[in-house]
Parts: sequence; C-alpha cells; structure tokens
Amino acid sequence: MERLTCVIPFWNGHATLLALLASIPRDLPVIVVNDAESAPPERECASYANVRLVNLARRGYFSGACNTGFAEAGADDVLVLNQDGALMPCWEQALAERERYGLIGDGVFGHPAWPRGYIQGTFMFIRRDVLKTIGDFNAALYPLWGATCEYQLRACRRGFEVLPLDAAPYYQHRERAAGARYGSAITATLAEAPEQKRRFIRTPPEISVIVPTYNFANYLEQAVASVLEQTFQSTEILIADDGSTDATPEVGAALADPWQGVHYLRFEHRGLCATLNAAIARAHGRYVTVLSADDWMAPQRLARLHALIEAHPHSVIYDDVIFAYPDRQVPMRMADYDFEKLLYRNMMHAGILYPKAAWQEVGGYSEEMSDGREDWEFNLRLGLRGWCGVHLPEPLYYYRRQGQGRTECAPLPRARFETRLRQLHPQIYGGERPMSCCGRRNKTGMSVRTTGPTATPPAYPKGVTSETSGAGVVLEYTGQNMANQTICGPSGTCYKYGRNARYLRVWVRAADVDFMLGTRLFKRVIPPKALEPQPVAQKVVAEPHVEPEDGPEPASAPVIASRRAQELAEHYGLDLDDIPHTGSRVLLRDVQEYLDDMGVAV
Repeated sequence: MERLTCVIPFWNGHATLLALLASIPRDLPVIVVNDAESAPPERECASYANVRLVNLARRGYFSGACNTGFAEAGADDVLVLNQDGALMPCWEQALAERERYGLIGDGVFGHPAWPRGYIQGTFMFIRRDVLKTIGDFNAALYPLWGATCEYQLRACRRGFEVLPLDAAPYYQHRERAAGARYGSAITATLAEAPEQKRRFIRTPPEISVIVPTYNFANYLEQAVASVLEQTFQSTEILIADDGSTDATPEVGAALADPWQGVHYLRFEHRGLCATLNAAIARAHGRYVTVLSADDWMAPQRLARLHALIEAHPHSVIYDDVIFAYPDRQVPMRMADYDFEKLLYRNMMHAGILYPKAAWQEVGGYSEEMSDGREDWEFNLRLGLRGWCGVHLPEPLYYYRRQGQGRTECAPLPRARFETRLRQLHPQIYGGERPMSCCGRRNKTGMSVRTTGPTATPPAYPKGVTSETSGAGVVLEYTGQNMANQTICGPSGTCYKYGRNARYLRVWVRAADVDFMLGTRLFKRVIPPKALEPQPVAQKVVAEPHVEPEDGPEPASAPVIASRRAQELAEHYGLDLDDIPHTGSRVLLRDVQEYLDDMGVAV
C-alpha cells in the first residue's frame, strides 16, 4: 500500500508485540515508539527488517508516542495500531475509501455525546493532509484516553470527513482478562499512578457551551462560529432555543452537526432559566459556560478559562468583557471577587465557567428571577456553597449592546432585584456565612453582618463591656483591609470603614457598639459619655421596603444625571439606577467612583 506507515505506541507489551508485527505485511514500514520507563522491545523489533524502534527519553504516554511516530513517518499516511492485537488478512479493505475519509478506524459507538461514534486508537488511519492541517494529538489534555475523539472533533470542524466502523473484520483485539476494562498498557499505567485516573481517562467534551436564544436568529451563527474557532476544541455546543418565533429553528437546525459537536435543542417557551437548566441537564462536559446568542468570544477565551479552572479546584472563573456597540467597542474590567460585595453588585457576568457539579449542587438557575439578573442570583448560591470566583483580568467576552437585550429593552431598578434576592436568601442578607472560598467551611463561625438588624449579636472579646446607654462612640478599625468595606449594625445604620484615613475611625450609634466590637475588627477610641459628634460622610442605607407578594411593585422615580455623568455612563453601558449618589442627581464623580469600585480605569 502506497505512502502508509504503521505507528505502534508501545509500553511493556512484549507478550503481544510479536503477534502484531507478524500480521503486518513485510513491505509496510513500521515505527514502534517505546515510551520512557518501558523495557525496549529490541529483540522483537530486530526480527523484522521493516520495523524501526524509537525510544522516548521522557514519558509521552499514548499521545506523546503517537506524535513522535507521526513525525518519524515523514510524508506518509499513518495507521495507528494497538500493541494488544493483530491485523486480519482483509485489513486493507477498511481503507478502501481513504481518498474520501480523512480518518478511518475502529469506532466507539453508544457514547451519549457522540451519537454517530468516534474513532479510537486501536486501529486508526490518519491521512497525511489531515495531520498537516490539524497537527498532533493533544498530549497535554489527553495523554492516554480521549485524544483520538478530540482529534476527530478538530478534523470535522476543519471540514474533513470521518468513518468510524466495526473493526472486527480488519483488526483482532487480544482477549482481556475477566473484568479488565482497559488494555495492558493503560491498566499498567493506572496501577502505577491511580491518582491520575481522571487525567488519563476522560473523553471529550471537556466544556459544554450553552447558547440560549430567543428570537436571536440574526446573531446565532456568529455566536456558534466563535466557539468553533476556539484554540481550545474539546467542546460541545448546545443551542438552547426557548421557543423562538423568528427564523431561529431554521438557523439552529442548519448549524447543528453532531460530527462537529453542535446540537440544536428546542424547548417550549418558559423563560431563560428553565431553558438553561434543561440544556445543562443534557450537557456532557465536565465544565459549563453560557454564551448568549447575541454575544461572542475571543478565540483564546476557553483555553485561558480552562487553564485557570484546572489550577483552582472548587472555583468558578470569570473574565472581563468588551461592550460591543454599533460604532465602538469598550473594554470593561470586572472587579475581583468579593462575596460581601457580590450581595449588592454582581461583579461576574453571565458567561462564567463553572463545573457542572456546581450547577447540580446549587440546584440550577432559579426561575424566580424571570425578569433578569438570574446570573446574579446563581452566583450568590455558588458563593454560599463555597464555589468562589477567580478573576481572569482579560477582556475575552464580547457583550453586544444594541438595545436588544432584556435589561436594555425593559430596564428595571436594581433595588427591585436586590429586594427579590433578599426574599430568596434572607439567611445571607441576614449575616449568615456558613462557607468560605473553595469549598471550605467557615471555621471561625463568625458571621460579619453586612446589612439589616440582628436578633443575636455575635459574642465580643473577653473584657469588653456591653454598651447599654449614652451617646454614640468612635471606634477605630484594627483590621488590615485597605479597601473600603460596609457593615450594618442592629439599629439598621450602615458604616463604611477601611485602612485609609477617611474611614479608619467610625462614629457608631450606642445600640451598635456591642455588635461592632464583637466582630473583633474595631477598638474603642472615645469614652461612651463623650459628646456625640455628627457623622461625617457616613452613608446610612435603610432596608428596602418590601411589598407583599400580591402587592404592587415599588414605583421608582426617574434618575436625573448631569450631562457629563450621563455621557460617561452611556460610554460604559451603565444603568444610572445602579450608581449610588448622595445629591438630587448623579454627578460625574459618582460615575467615576462607581467605575473605580469595579476596577475600571477611567
């Protein structure tokens, strides 16, 4: 057979290699790549003039050994063979259509993520133009298992056709011992490093990208294309149609391609949260990210997010965004993760990357958030369970701002969403903190209050007397946090504190002194009987009024802003309702302070 070289990745398979070599025609070049730490099969290979032995200096496992064989094969097509089997007399018939199919080989059928099957490395033909276009196996992500599936996915996304087939007539597998799941090389490797089983044995997809859509047919193709063009290709794409009434069904069906891992799912119109939950329930990836149908992502985004989430177990990852207006693009730097700040401002956008296990643990997206900000509520429940955010300070998510989004078409005051969050999570807004980051439970048991009254103030240090009478006092912050923090006492009064000079000393009402001292973050400065100074620049935040569930929504007065403040807010795509201000209108400095709190350089 012209221009064909057999590549055999080898790992201590001396007992079966002779039978395999004997089944290969003597005029067919063979490269046996012996992995490091394996006894070289010199005697077995020396018996055949067409066999060349290559020894690896460092462990490459299956993928590394194959990649070495691809390079050694030169300009030839390649046939990868498993060491635990033998070619059957009619094996060449399997490659009869090698001009049409770039990949042909032993098929794995029945995997839920790949309904049409994928080719495994026991008997796998790879045409040379495929190797030239696609490159090597992904040895970093799939050193032992799953590399051929990911490789097939990349090939299909570049336009090559593949043919998984029943290889029994062409290749005979060696019978495994009773109860054995894997071949001898994999079994030996897992016995050597059982703690790395998840790294060695995993089948794509690694990430499931959910693309929810409702009447976004015009943008859907761009969103899907931005995933297919990622440098990280171990993905599946689930287009989740929430009962669209435009051309979305036709566009989605045209984009669907199981060979490329693109699937179109259509649901009855029930809202974004129900659609997301239904789609994620069908996802097969270890990780999940959501890409709105009118948005898109930079080509390197998933690779950067995946590397970070692998390095930070029990976390979720979020990056910065780029607001894409019709005439310009504006980068927006998100703030670093802080659960206390997350209660009042969502610093993570909807496209975070998180383990599917996290979605399962928190119970999915809440359908109570039908008017928007469902990602904010979801992020709160993630944090409550210890799935903390890790910030990637790179703008890789493109957020289209053309007046077509829910929050742009029907803007609602942020106070309304915060009211709903308080209703859904009274425990965390009431000060309970049963968790800390990365899945660890809070060992101290201390619940630092952030808003509202408390029925049982935390215990204060031994020797501190309870303040029961007299005017307010001045407390000095003794912690080390340089950033401004807000804490609310039992009276409902909220105090800002920090290491900077402006907020280092805080005037505190008498009713709140015990509570503040109990946090162990403050010490008394002025005796209780001192004259009560007036509070300076301390914001008092009252609990929002909550109407009964069957009552009307609270009315919101229109926000007035100065011209320069409005221009800056519009430039960054901000809602004036979100910007705190002390006067009768939003001023330029209010917008600048808001952006500064978010970490945006103005």
